[in-house]
Amino acid sequence: MDRYELGWAMGSTAEEFGVSYAYVRKQLQRAGAQLRARDGAR
Repeated sequence: MDRYELGWAMGSTAEEFGVSYAYVRKQLQRAGAQLRARDGAR
């Protein structure tokens, strides 16, 4: 969660650790992180 709070994107975090975007998202949700909107999201 530290990297995400520092502004890292979920995709970048996933790539750094060799896991999927979905895995990172799930772990952040479990940790209670406030998820940011994706760029370009409508």
